Amino acid sequence: MDDLQLQDYPQARVIRLNLGRLTASSAAKVLTRVLTAGAGAPALIIDLSAVEFMDSTAIGELVVLTRRLREAKRPYCLAELRPPLMSLARLMRLERALAFCDSVQSALTRFEQPPTQG
Repeated sequence: MDDLQLQDYPQARVIRLNLGRLTASSAAKVLTRVLTAGAGAPALIIDLSAVEFMDSTAIGELVVLTRRLREAKRPYCLAELRPPLMSLARLMRLERALAFCDSVQSALTRFEQPPTQG
């Protein structure tokens, strides 16, 4: 099974990380692939629902990835972070620096573009 699964919607590309663990040995490579896989999409939704564990290096790489997205003015959302990981993110005050969404669906709604009038 590939560790990334992509699904395109009109308003965003969902990239699902099919990894149980995101660690120092995999984080930089996987998150670089996420950035590449998101090229050309109007927005990125990074679905973390399958990730059960992240070490400190992986969290740091996630911060670097989101910084690159912000610098490129690319809308993004980290979706479906498991409760223990979300608790850790809150403890580290990452919700101030990173964009989180409860679900992929709420992220898709967030990125919906209003209809153009013609």
